[in-house]
Amino acid sequence: MIADRCTPAVYLNGFPPGAASLTDIDLLVKPETLPGVEVYAAGLVPPQVEPGMSGCGSLVFWTR
Repeated sequence: MIADRCTPAVYLNGFPPGAASLTDIDLLVKPETLPGVEVYAAGLVPPQVEPGMSGCGSLVFWTR
């Protein structure tokens, strides 16, 4: 078991999707409208998609 796991921040088209969580992304994004996904590890997240001091990285989904 890995004790230091955390959940990355999720962004949809550069913005937090409100109350939606990573498990809700299937409801928000259809594969046919998804031209890109950006994955940032902790410490390498650009400021515009950094949720603060979480240290868990970010996932950014881009739709058409």
